[in-house]
Amino acid sequence: MTALDIDWFTRPEALPAEWDHRVAGADPTLQRAYLEAFAAAPPPGVDSHFGLVRRGEAVVAAAAFQVVSLEIDQLGTLVSEGPALIRLFLRLLGVVRGRPPRLLLCGNALHSDAAGLAVGAQEPEPVDLLHRATEDLRGRIGAVDAVVLTDPDAGGGGSALAERGYHVVSRTQPTMRVPLDPTWSGWDDYLAALHKKYRQRARSARKKGRGLERERLDADGIAAHLDTLDQLLAPVMERADLVVKRFPVATVAALERGLGDRVRVVLYRHESRPVGFSVSLRSGDELDGLLVGMADDAVVRPLCLYQNVLYDFIDDAIAHGCRGLHLGRTALEIKSTVGAQPSHFDVYVRHPGPLLHAALGLVLDRLPETPWQPRHAFKRAPAG
Repeated sequence: MTALDIDWFTRPEALPAEWDHRVAGADPTLQRAYLEAFAAAPPPGVDSHFGLVRRGEAVVAAAAFQVVSLEIDQLGTLVSEGPALIRLFLRLLGVVRGRPPRLLLCGNALHSDAAGLAVGAQEPEPVDLLHRATEDLRGRIGAVDAVVLTDPDAGGGGSALAERGYHVVSRTQPTMRVPLDPTWSGWDDYLAALHKKYRQRARSARKKGRGLERERLDADGIAAHLDTLDQLLAPVMERADLVVKRFPVATVAALERGLGDRVRVVLYRHESRPVGFSVSLRSGDELDGLLVGMADDAVVRPLCLYQNVLYDFIDDAIAHGCRGLHLGRTALEIKSTVGAQPSHFDVYVRHPGPLLHAALGLVLDRLPETPWQPRHAFKRAPAG
C-alpha cells in the first residue's frame, strides 16, 4: 500500500481547498468557518494544528488537533477535592517538566465529543491514520505530557489503540443528547410528548421564570458585557468536576462574529440585574448547548434559571427544525429530566514516557465515578 504523507498547518486560512472537500459533511468544528472564527480569539494556552493525510496524490483524511496547556489550579473539583493520588500526579507533571503540563488532543477542547478526524470511506483502518497523525505531530511539536483520543475519532477501533498501549478510560461522564421529533412544530408538541410528571415540572419552571428578561447578544453586545459574562461563567467553572480549559467569553464573541446566526448568545436578567447567560451553536440539524453561566445559586434557584435555559435550548432547536440537541457532560440528572439521554464513549490516554505512563494508569484507575439517577421524561423516544 502507498505510504502516507502528512502536510501540517497552524493557521486555518492557510488550509488548501482539499481540506474543505475532505471535511464536507463532517463535524462542524472541522469546517473552515468555525476554525477561522475560533482562531480569531483562541483561549490562552491552546494551539491548533491541522493535518492533511495523503496517500500518493489522494487526500485520505483531515485531522484537527489542539495542544492544551493545563492550568492545574483551574481544572475543577477533581483536582482541588479529588483523590490525593490524582492531585499529586498532576502537580508532579508540572514539576518534572518545569512548565504547565500539555495535552495533545484530537478534536476541540470546547466540545468534549467533537470528532477531530475526517476519513474517506475507502480507508479500512481509521485508527491507523489517527495513530500515524498523532505520532507525526507529536514528533514535530516536542514534549507533551499526555495524548488524548476518543471513540468518535477511533472509528470503532478503540481496541487497536489499547493494543498500542493507550489506557482506556470508561468512567467518563456521558454526553447528554435530547432527541427531537421532526414532526414537532413548537413547544406545545414537546410538552405533549413528556410524561405528566415532567410536563408539570416544565410548566412550573416556566412559571417561576416569568420574570426573566432575555437579550440576544451579537459580537458587539458580547464585548460590551464581557466582564459580566466572565463573572457569571467563573462560578460554574469552579463547580465543575473537570475542566480541560476555561474558555474566555472573548472566544465566544469571536465565534459569534465569524458564524453569525449559527451562534446564539442570550443574556438573562431579573429585575434588570444580569443573572445568567447561555451560548448555543447550530449546525445542520443539530444544536449544541455550549456554555451556561449563572449567578449565585441563591439568586437563580427560585427562578429555575438552569431549567429555563435548557427549555430555551429545546424551544430554539425545535424552531430551527433540529433533530437533536447536545447538552454536554455535566448536570446529568437534571438534563435527563428535560428528555436528554446519555451517550457513552471511551477516552484513550497515553503518556510518551514509560514510567509516567505506568503512573498515569494508576491514576486513571482511581478516577471517581459520579453517581446519578437517569430519568425518562418522554412517553416514548422521539423519532429524532
